[in-house]
Parts: sequence; C-alpha cells; structure tokens
Amino acid sequence: MSGRLRDSDIRRVMKQMGIAPQQIEDAKKVIIVCASREIVITNPNVIRLSVQGQTVYQIMGTESVTSNPSDISLNVNSEDVDFIATQAGVAPEMAKEALIKANGDVAQALIKLKNKEL
Repeated sequence: MSGRLRDSDIRRVMKQMGIAPQQIEDAKKVIIVCASREIVITNPNVIRLSVQGQTVYQIMGTESVTSNPSDISLNVNSEDVDFIATQAGVAPEMAKEALIKANGDVAQALIKLKNKEL
C-alpha cells in the first residue's frame, strides 16, 4: 500500500473537518489594494473554502505589483459611479467624489451619501 491518499479520501476528510471547497470558475482578475501598493493577480485560479463558519480564498495566478497607486480616481469604474448616483439619488460627479473618498468601496460611498456625510 502506498502512502498516497486518493481524492475521495481527501474529500471525505475535508468534509469531516467542516471544510467545503468551491471552485470559482469565472474569475478574471483579483486585485488586492494596500496602502502603498496594489497586487493584481491575472488569470487566477480561485478556490473558496468554508472552514467552520469562516471563508478563506486560495488564489493562484500571475502576480504583478504596482507601487503607490497615487490616484484612485483613475481606477473608478463608471458603472460603479452610475450605480451609486442612481441608488443615492445624486449627480454622477457627487457619486464619483464619494467613491474616491471611500477608496473605491461602493458600499461605503453609498452609506456616506445616504447618511449625508459628504
């Protein structure tokens, strides 16, 4: 008998441990935004693991790092601006400003606009 585990044995053990893997088939790009750089992973192989109530993402792919993303306004997606403007009932310029101030976080920009924090 070899010391190698079969795939069915691995899946059974993972299930017993409460680990449920799920392949995310349609991922095109993963971007991790840090204070001093952006990590972009293209053509990613993404696996989502649910482990005892927590979610873990395993990402494999081609990595590139950009230092100091100086102007987030260059990365503002026009679809996000339109969505925020429609949901908050504001002009697109105000929605874009909110999105920039929220560092690209759509939910945060929407909350700030709805709470009139801008």
